[in-house]
Amino acid sequence: MEQRRVGKYLLKRELGKGGMASVYLATDTELDRLVAIKLLHPLIADRPEGKKRFHREARAAARLKHPNVIEVYDYSAGRDDEPPYLVYEYVNGPNLAAFIRNHAPPWPEIVAAAGVALAHGLGAAHKEGIIHRDVKPENVLVDRSGRLVVTDFGIARLMGDKTMTATGAVMGSPAYMSPEQARGERLDQRSDLFSLGGLLYHMATGRPPFAGKTPVAVMSAVLQGTYTPPIQARGDLGPDLDRVLQRCLAQDPDQRYQTADDLANDLEHIARLGGLTDQDQELAAYLRAPETRQEELRAPIIDACVARAQAAKQPAKVLALADRILAVDPQNTAAQRLVDRLTARKRWHVAAAGLAVSLAVAMATWAGMILMARHRPSDTTMTVAQVAADAQTDASETDATASPQQDAETIGQDARPAPTPPTKHHGSRKHNRQPTASPKVDASVPRTVPRPTPRPDAATPPPQRPGAIVLAIKPWCQASIDGRSVGRSPSGRAIPVPAGRHHVTCRQGTNGPSFSRWVQIRAGQSVHVRGSVLGPCQVTVPKSSASTTWTIDGLFHRPGRYRIPAGRHKVVLLDKGVPVRTNWILFPPGGRCTLKRGSPLSCR
Repeated sequence: MEQRRVGKYLLKRELGKGGMASVYLATDTELDRLVAIKLLHPLIADRPEGKKRFHREARAAARLKHPNVIEVYDYSAGRDDEPPYLVYEYVNGPNLAAFIRNHAPPWPEIVAAAGVALAHGLGAAHKEGIIHRDVKPENVLVDRSGRLVVTDFGIARLMGDKTMTATGAVMGSPAYMSPEQARGERLDQRSDLFSLGGLLYHMATGRPPFAGKTPVAVMSAVLQGTYTPPIQARGDLGPDLDRVLQRCLAQDPDQRYQTADDLANDLEHIARLGGLTDQDQELAAYLRAPETRQEELRAPIIDACVARAQAAKQPAKVLALADRILAVDPQNTAAQRLVDRLTARKRWHVAAAGLAVSLAVAMATWAGMILMARHRPSDTTMTVAQVAADAQTDASETDATASPQQDAETIGQDARPAPTPPTKHHGSRKHNRQPTASPKVDASVPRTVPRPTPRPDAATPPPQRPGAIVLAIKPWCQASIDGRSVGRSPSGRAIPVPAGRHHVTCRQGTNGPSFSRWVQIRAGQSVHVRGSVLGPCQVTVPKSSASTTWTIDGLFHRPGRYRIPAGRHKVVLLDKGVPVRTNWILFPPGGRCTLKRGSPLSCR
């Protein structure tokens, strides 16, 4: 079959096709290099608006020169025997949407590093007065050398260009467009930053922020700002990236980042806090070998989180960082000690408050004894021990139901000076009692002394440490523990519960599918409750050679059939204990599938 030729370019194979144009891998016959050539469809080329839009893309891309923006080599408005075309540099790799589908969500620090690169690329466009208007994973290419490249400026707008029609003003991808773009309003660079926030949300959680069964439903979610907070969609996201993404996705443009540089600075700070000092180098290493680099970064990132939590002074920040660590490594002793320390501090505050009350009662008792001793007749000599014995005798004569407040008021009445030095005080009791005589009390006059606070029983066991439940029930559902609502799952946060047996439920909507399980919690134990409201999938693990084994979510599975919660699970094939292939596989709810050891791993 003879290869097609357009101008000086020899077409080799089709790389992709869209509504306006098709992209081919081609060879520049004069410069002998591979290029990507974009040919406008004939039906679009016959329309004046189609040609104008294609020309706008060429003008916009040609003005940019940045490592993270696609480079334009050539452009032709077309002739009678050939359509309009645009020639780009050839980026050897998939788009970001395909990359996300084929790999597990990367570490939040890697997401931040990717955001730095894309923000710099978009920032270069914004400084040239260009708004991309269609930032989404499909329009970002992943170069196999480890570079992210923003492409497809097909609906870009030059600031101040008034030739864009009303039809073009609402173009874009519903899942990533800003609310003002969905309403057809005039846009600025903050609209691109909203879309970039949606892209980074998708990269971090494995799904776009706004979803719906139809484009209209998706646009409705965008306009209402209805999306799951990032940290609820992924428990180990951490508070820093969660805060940045929510700011990007703010409904009001004034509440978002105002420039791409501002966003890049915050993302760079997040990556640096996680130990990624050279973001470009770390991102390139991850894009070249995602699974390998993901595992290599595990220990350094966890250690950096532990160090930050140990240095933090605000309890809320300590707990947020500890929650993130425990979501990744539930058995991490350093994070568990931080949580225990916060719990112990709270118990200490409670104990200190109780001690303060006990001291106040003791001081009131001592004050009462001193006042009584002060009003003894001058001819009577009493020791402190006798005063204390007298106070004890007086206390035994009081009404057992008297409250501490009543006791304090009665002491104040007894403190009034006696009118005469004789043996009677207020005409109610004698003070010249004999050692062997029993005291006499006039019941008509109240006389009470605070009772000493009883000492705690030494045999009473110390209170048990609370446990915790981490919800990992998928997909989203409204969770309850023992009938008490605890928010959405999966959340990734540790929910404190007392030791014992607890009932965990999770439901989608009022009449939607539900999940129910009883969980036994020991003191200080943190338990991940995993499952799905959609029902389990019957997964068959095939027989392998003696040297190969399978793990699903880190657990070894012998050949056989298993009921596994529906959803995405990490499947690893090992040969002699060494991982040789890894993939995140979606197990369909209520279905059946058999693991296949192809490249990549799959379940069919």
